[in-house]
Amino acid sequence: MSASRDRKLSVLAVGVDPGAFEGCTLERAEDLLGALANLADGGIDVVVTSLDLPDATGTDVIVSLRERAPDVPVIVVGDALVEPMDAFGAGASDVVPADAAADLVARAVRYAATLRNVEAGLRRFLRKRTQKRPLIIPVIVEL
Repeated sequence: MSASRDRKLSVLAVGVDPGAFEGCTLERAEDLLGALANLADGGIDVVVTSLDLPDATGTDVIVSLRERAPDVPVIVVGDALVEPMDAFGAGASDVVPADAAADLVARAVRYAATLRNVEAGLRRFLRKRTQKRPLIIPVIVEL
């Protein structure tokens, strides 16, 4: 196994108790302010959040988390406050039911982290590819 696969994922649970995940380190915040402070410290791989927090509700929670840490996937533990499509539109990576089993939430966390790594690799590849191409400047010559 590679070193990146051996490393435990750091999951921030905001206003929810997602249960214990094998291969993950779980950090907790009870409100949006605590979550934003935790994200500012860095090192979080995935956020699992409720949209009914003491200091914020609805898609505002997702938008605030994504503004603070745009590369960190946000998984919403579904509730009646927001339709899943609205959560996706606000930037959520996934939505799981409020009564989802811990193994389903854990699978969503691993999938979101894997997808983030694939996207980052693709961005690096495209950046390198763009840098290797010679700059071609068309020249128009009038005769």
